[in-house]
Amino acid sequence: MAIATDRVYTQLRSDILRGLYRPGSEIVITRIARDFDVSIAPVRDSVNRLVGERLLLTGAQIGYMLPDITPASLRDIYLWHEHLMKLALARRPRTMRSIALDSESVIESPESYAATAEMFFSGLCFPAPNRNLEHAIATAGESLRRVRLKEIDHLPRAAEELAVLLDLATGEDHRRLSAAISSYHRRRLQQVRLLTLAVGGTLDV
Repeated sequence: MAIATDRVYTQLRSDILRGLYRPGSEIVITRIARDFDVSIAPVRDSVNRLVGERLLLTGAQIGYMLPDITPASLRDIYLWHEHLMKLALARRPRTMRSIALDSESVIESPESYAATAEMFFSGLCFPAPNRNLEHAIATAGESLRRVRLKEIDHLPRAAEELAVLLDLATGEDHRRLSAAISSYHRRRLQQVRLLTLAVGGTLDV
């Protein structure tokens, strides 16, 4: 059963992070079991692990469901992510060449854009990582993954902004990089309603 649980968990987690399930939608255990051709037990184990990772919610009245995304919740994630980036940048040495990525590959597809953004921001923790900060950045990045997959299609200069960050990361000017990180997040904060709709979230009432 452990192999079946790992298979269901890995695929279901990937599907959630890639935005294949609409925010706020219900996860029906019997349907997942049928789709994966497994019994109920490995699916239940998998969704409980995902609840522990806060990728799913559960309760007496709701079963299992994805957290909804609203402009307010998305704004909170972007603000938290920016705060974490500033903490990471403050801990870095002046030489930052170790996280240089190929800016030419950023605009190939939404998938490569999202993956490059996640690698770049995670890379700000190195080469002097703080484990708690590293974990917080990874978690925040996962929370933003489905949104990043939409950014490149809904924010006209999204790829260009990320390419600027990649180029600045190869230098030693932390002040310019910090300002660019603030600008990057500010643009997204200005478009939280648009991005919420893009991922199928709910506008604040």
